[in-house]
Amino acid sequence: KAAKPAPKITIGAPVAKVAVLDPSLARETEAAIYKALDWLVANQHEDGSWSDTNYPALTALPLWAFARSNHPRKKEVCDKAVKFILSCVQSDGGIYRKIQGRPGGGLSNYNTATCMTALHSTGREDLAPVVQRARKFIVASQYMGDDAYRGGLGYDASTQRNYTDLMNSLFGF
Repeated sequence: KAAKPAPKITIGAPVAKVAVLDPSLARETEAAIYKALDWLVANQHEDGSWSDTNYPALTALPLWAFARSNHPRKKEVCDKAVKFILSCVQSDGGIYRKIQGRPGGGLSNYNTATCMTALHSTGREDLAPVVQRARKFIVASQYMGDDAYRGGLGYDASTQRNYTDLMNSLFGF
């Protein structure tokens, strides 16, 4: 059997100079990605979640990976994950679970930003209202003190300047 041509896997932004992987390395990379996605398929819970259901971001991260893939079970897996994430949408627009007496267990921004990004990555227009409400939730949580941390995001709306960080800010932005 003739080997099928390796997919072109590129690294870098479309406007930047792009490196093309060697065909052999591209096939190995694709095989590793599919092996990881197959593992995720086998470990998705019936409700569409992965891992601890108190933290929907732990489902959003695999959803994001599937949304950007060509896996044969992509639609089925994504639909289940989206359904679970939508079950975590709160009336304030955040996407988190109320645990430990605190929204998102103190991680409402992280969960919302990660879920918002994953939902957006699906390209589903029906999710736009959820994404837009999540954006408003994130904006309302931005730290606006008068110091070097101004503009940053932390794990939740009660975050003080010492708790803003680049990970939450990156996902939020």
